[in-house]
Amino acid sequence: MADEKYPRQLSLAIETSGLSKRSISRKSFLSESSIGKYALGQRSVDHEKKKSLWSLLKGVRLGLSSARADFGTISFMNNPRINQDVFAATTTADQEESERKAIWTDFKNAIKVPAEKRTRQQQETVTTGFKELVEEIASEQTELIELAEYGGIDPQPFIDKFNQMFGG
Repeated sequence: MADEKYPRQLSLAIETSGLSKRSISRKSFLSESSIGKYALGQRSVDHEKKKSLWSLLKGVRLGLSSARADFGTISFMNNPRINQDVFAATTTADQEESERKAIWTDFKNAIKVPAEKRTRQQQETVTTGFKELVEEIASEQTELIELAEYGGIDPQPFIDKFNQMFGG
């Protein structure tokens, strides 16, 4: 299945970078037409090319989208049914945390039971707990991005410092 999300993030990163495709092409040693095809999703982008493009374009969304596509990590939340702004990101993060907390005691009680001894209800609770936790993490990452954009702050130095000190 073709990745439709990375090309969208690449296209947005190109649009907001202030750089032309020609400039990006020269600096990344990729052809202008290849960059255009990557941004349209007409050609897949290998990891090394993604790294090259990210180093020029930056952007937390582009980096998270690449990590999602290449390594299966949790990305930011991009719900097409809600506004993409700081208020929506903050309220969604609060909602996701609340939903996780509402089941967390039941989740912890269910997950401590060996998998083969869980009841159907306990297994459903474990499954729901992981679903809620992943949604909370994604919404927190979205909140970070939106708050940084709203405040005119590049979050990457904070991410880099965290990764250097504590990142696994």
